[in-house]
Amino acid sequence: FDQVRRFLLIGQAREEGYPLDSLALALQTYRWQIRICLGDMVSEPLWPTRGIAASSATAVSELVLLLTSAIRHLQKALPTSLHYVHVDDISTTMYCKSYEELEQQARQAGEIYKHEFQDQAGLLFAPEQTFVQSHCEGYGL
Repeated sequence: FDQVRRFLLIGQAREEGYPLDSLALALQTYRWQIRICLGDMVSEPLWPTRGIAASSATAVSELVLLLTSAIRHLQKALPTSLHYVHVDDISTTMYCKSYEELEQQARQAGEIYKHEFQDQAGLLFAPEQTFVQSHCEGYGL
């Protein structure tokens, strides 16, 4: 959520017909002053300049809005795979008849993920949490 580029979110909202007045209100709230508290210590005021607030009632919808075109691209490029988005977790399940096919599809999915989510949307992936689930007929995977 903290990596979301707000200007990209606005552009995607226009393309998808998302209610711009609701988005404008949410984006204004994300700019409000915050303070960090630890025990009885309180920071000086901070004003966020990027991202959306994960605790916001609309943040998940806004993240989905940002990811919509990437998911469509994945579905078009890999129509036999299933793509899941759960809040800020994304996974792909592939059904392949051979390891070679799996390797080709996994490589293609990885390239799409990198291009669409990192390069285009500016989101970062945690390598230790990035995975592709797959099944190869006859191999018991």
